[in-house]
Amino acid sequence: MTADPADVAQRLEVALAYYQQSSTMSPANHGQVLKKDMISAHRSLAMLYQQLGHTDEAIEEAKIARDLAPEGEKAELDELVAWLESQGE
Repeated sequence: MTADPADVAQRLEVALAYYQQSSTMSPANHGQVLKKDMISAHRSLAMLYQQLGHTDEAIEEAKIARDLAPEGEKAELDELVAWLESQGE
């Protein structure tokens, strides 16, 4: 059974709202949120924006994740940014 595209879009919009809320929290203003969780939230938000066709926002979120990431994880996020930028061309 195939999911109704309108239902999928609505669920993505709800997920986007939750991710937007979580991405506004930072370790500085919410002690329970760990930096690694913030990286993951921004990466996930980037992918969600991409799925919704919001490439510019996706790139912005991927760059935030990359900037927060430790050196050992930056290369993977650089690849994500490059891929997202190629999607916008």
